[in-house]
Amino acid sequence: MIIEIAKHERMSETGSSLLRLIQNNETPLLDLTVREVIQNSLDAALPGDGYVQVDFDIREFNRQQLAEHFSGVTERINEIYTKEHYQLLEIRDSNTHGLKGPLYDGDGNKSEFGSLIKLIYQIGMPQQREGSGGSWGLGKTVYFRLGIGLVIYYSRVFEDGIYQSRLAACLVEDDSLPNALLKDKGHHRGIAWWGQRAEEDKTKPLTDEEEISTVLNALGVSPYSGEETGTAVIIPFLRDDLRPTVDSVPPEDGMIVQSQAPWWTASDSDYIKVAVQRWYSPRLMNEAYPHGRWLRVTVNGEGIHPDDFLSVFKTIQALYNTAVHYSSSEDYEAKAGTADIKCIPIKIKSYLKDSTIAGWAAFAKVSKADLLMRPPFNQLSPWHQVCRRDIDSAENNPALISFTRKPGMIVGYEYTGKWVEGIPKTSPDEFIIGLFVANSLNPLQENNPKNNGQPYLLEEYIRGCEKADHTSWVDWAPNKQYLSIIDRVQRNLVKGIMKTYSEQKTQQPIKKDAALGKLLADVLLPPEGFGGFSNMQRTPVPPKSNGGVTGVRGARFESISPPVYEQDSVRFDYELYTGKQDKPMIIKLIVLTETKDMDAERWESEDGIGVRFPISLHRFSVNSIEEGKKKQLYHTSGQITLDANTVELQYKEMEYELLYSSVYNQACGVQINHASGTILKGSIWVVSKDRNVRAAFVVDMLKEE
Repeated sequence: MIIEIAKHERMSETGSSLLRLIQNNETPLLDLTVREVIQNSLDAALPGDGYVQVDFDIREFNRQQLAEHFSGVTERINEIYTKEHYQLLEIRDSNTHGLKGPLYDGDGNKSEFGSLIKLIYQIGMPQQREGSGGSWGLGKTVYFRLGIGLVIYYSRVFEDGIYQSRLAACLVEDDSLPNALLKDKGHHRGIAWWGQRAEEDKTKPLTDEEEISTVLNALGVSPYSGEETGTAVIIPFLRDDLRPTVDSVPPEDGMIVQSQAPWWTASDSDYIKVAVQRWYSPRLMNEAYPHGRWLRVTVNGEGIHPDDFLSVFKTIQALYNTAVHYSSSEDYEAKAGTADIKCIPIKIKSYLKDSTIAGWAAFAKVSKADLLMRPPFNQLSPWHQVCRRDIDSAENNPALISFTRKPGMIVGYEYTGKWVEGIPKTSPDEFIIGLFVANSLNPLQENNPKNNGQPYLLEEYIRGCEKADHTSWVDWAPNKQYLSIIDRVQRNLVKGIMKTYSEQKTQQPIKKDAALGKLLADVLLPPEGFGGFSNMQRTPVPPKSNGGVTGVRGARFESISPPVYEQDSVRFDYELYTGKQDKPMIIKLIVLTETKDMDAERWESEDGIGVRFPISLHRFSVNSIEEGKKKQLYHTSGQITLDANTVELQYKEMEYELLYSSVYNQACGVQINHASGTILKGSIWVVSKDRNVRAAFVVDMLKEE
């Protein structure tokens, strides 16, 4: 094969810089490889039912037989690598399109480049197809880190009515190293390609079947035949330090790292088997996968059967299938061991078009017995299976939450941070394991201007939120319209799981008389003929010297001005001192009756009135916050305003959320978290269509018993 050495050009990358593009030193190279190569294969899946086949094979090759095919570096390879045989890794897929498109980037414009040019000859050119894995085009750089930087690509495609084979090689090496293959090639970038001549100083892939066959024979690669199409990525001179060790994983704050080494670190093939489960358990050997072909994998000829899954990954697949069936409204019961799997919709308001559901959270509280950690199975802990180490926290087990979108790859596993903070920890013998499955096909409210005004799906938003190594989701939107979708998903997932597993005792409203008390802000009768508002009258205030102010344990709430009638609503200005206890507070509307007071939940229930609550909270604002012993004053400049467009937000450490009735989705209150020791001043707007009811504000504080 003819060599083409990349020239120095303006703004061009060097080999050393390409190798550093993905700054991920925490995830082992074999994990990154499994994630990247399988994702590429799944993105290239043929249409229709069935599976995509991906085969990993580690074996020896003859160094001299291979070196003779690489003009320009043959002698250099034989000089540096003196052993007769070295190991290679072949990753081969089938039931895929293969590397389609033009052979040479001079044959068409950039928009016509197919997967062949993007994978072998370009960098930073992402997949554009909806639901594909990569949104950066940088993941393939992991291939060059597995060996000496040399990667061979062999593919067979069906184009223009015929089957065609292509083979090319690419080298990306650190040009500063003394054993660089291109060291004696003058002023170079550490990048080269091999193939057939395209023009004077350019190459393109081999297409001659006989010539391709000689290269494949040197590598021990079987050619595709019959109606097979697919791609094989071959990495010769495989490094022998790819498997992580426990000692190589740094400890985290508050965590103790145990030194027991998992059995699967004994060989590369064993490690790959577990890595495939770790990242693709939702789609691996799962015929229930709903978005196309499922995944089948072999490692050195051995298949990965669901019965052989490690317990955590078997649980993850059960969680995924539960979420899929829940979203399709089919009856479905599932268990993780003996534990029931629970599933809840994760809703966010304002951003989504067809429904408020951003996805589904499936989760279960499983025991060590459920996870086969007891004799005779003795499987290692979830932390070993997921994080490659054992973690003993100073307290009990934190929740373990993972998340995925349409391609079915687990993006990440979290046991600290926003995905889990607030979920109650379990005893040392139990684990809460959860999975968020994005509602990928739900469109956002605005169409995508970059796609001819087509619907902008949640899948594409989340895909754009993935970092280059696809290990996390971080809110990002170029049009600045959807800046908190991921943040809201995280918070609502935590709230949903927390609510599910918290016993009723753990959080109960303090009786009104014992906390901030029933409080009537100055809600007066509107003027005669004013709209269709309610007769919002003053409730008798308990005998106190401070009149309309109620308080307990240092907290107080009061109306600070008469009501103001504005078009369709009534505005009340308030002052709230939150007290020194950092507990959630709820300001909610109630209807006053002669027998008992009724909030929205009681009013709308079958045991109550059974119709829509007659009053709604139209808007809530905080205009100023005074905090600290020095009475530091912050004017929010309208940044804290909740209404139909913004139902929750965070300002400094404080969180605000509109509360809705569960039956008729009527805005009926506001919850405030983490506001202890502050004085809030602002306004509340109320709307009503029934003049025959009397209304009041009630302030409740939540407590833990």
